[in-house]
Amino acid sequence: MLLLLELFKTEMLEEAFPGLKAPISAKEIADFVFDFSLKGQKYFNGKIIPVSSTTP
Repeated sequence: MLLLLELFKTEMLEEAFPGLKAPISAKEIADFVFDFSLKGQKYFNGKIIPVSSTTP
């Protein structure tokens, strides 16, 4: 599994960009990855799945 994690709230992000409001917390993305690792293979075996909190 390959995940390209973009922008979510971490200490490193806060240090690099003080005051920036990330739309997703580290806990939220961790919960998503955990859930997907347990259940995702049932539905998405071998597929590329874009995940976004907004529509580009």
